[in-house]
Amino acid sequence: MFNTVTLIGYLGSDAESRPIRNNSPLTVLSLATKRTWKNRETGESESQTTWHTPAATLVPAFESFASSAPAMSSCGNTLALR
Repeated sequence: MFNTVTLIGYLGSDAESRPIRNNSPLTVLSLATKRTWKNRETGESESQTTWHTPAATLVPAFESFASSAPAMSSCGNTLALR
């Protein structure tokens, strides 16, 4: 069973690629998502920014594309590394 997640947010820095097993490129992103809501007690808008570091084995051209895109969507399975 897989957990699927879709992140839509803004890039915090350029994508970074580094070789892993068999010299396959692993691309790591810094992606910010923002949640906004209205405080029921005060009526004021509040927000929270969460930073994510999705990583994937992608084609090398993706690194240059992701570095020039201000916003992007990332969809995949979750994996917790321990």
